[in-house]
Amino acid sequence: MVNLLTISEKKQILKEYRIRLVIVLLFASAILIVIATVFLIPPYVMSATKYDSMSSRLKIEKKKIFDMSGNEDPIKITKDVNSKLKILNEIKSTLPNPYSITTIIIKNKPTGLLIDAILYDRNKDEEKITINGVAKNRETLLLFLRSMESDGEFSDVKLPISSFVKGENINFSLLATIDVASKKTTQNEKK
Repeated sequence: MVNLLTISEKKQILKEYRIRLVIVLLFASAILIVIATVFLIPPYVMSATKYDSMSSRLKIEKKKIFDMSGNEDPIKITKDVNSKLKILNEIKSTLPNPYSITTIIIKNKPTGLLIDAILYDRNKDEEKITINGVAKNRETLLLFLRSMESDGEFSDVKLPISSFVKGENINFSLLATIDVASKKTTQNEKK
């Protein structure tokens, strides 16, 4: 092929091509920026107004809380309540809970003894646990009574003598007591 253009003309055309390419790229970038701005302005305005309204609502709610609390700082009140709850949880954790008591009862239960119900009653001074069930024979029931008495968790274990009247398949109702007041003083002495 015959080359009709001179080298200087080729350079001039290449230069013009590059300028046109840069102009087209800049124009496309400008259009993209305009489109992005058009699509981003409404969400920005909405989020800004929502932020402002939430900030004003937060100020109003803080003021309400501050007014209701007798001019005390709500953060200070929250920290105070949390510290009191922590103290209560420490005291509560030193006392036996129903799960641990049930575990002790099951650990002391001999074979041949069926437990129908465990009733748990807690008041200020003591915890009462009533265990209802059926024992295979007197020896099994006596073994259960002795193992509950020997367990250090219970302060008193009572089983009516009438439970030993029958020789087999004995329905019983055992009452075990835990002295909560003595547990609390023991825990306080340890501290």
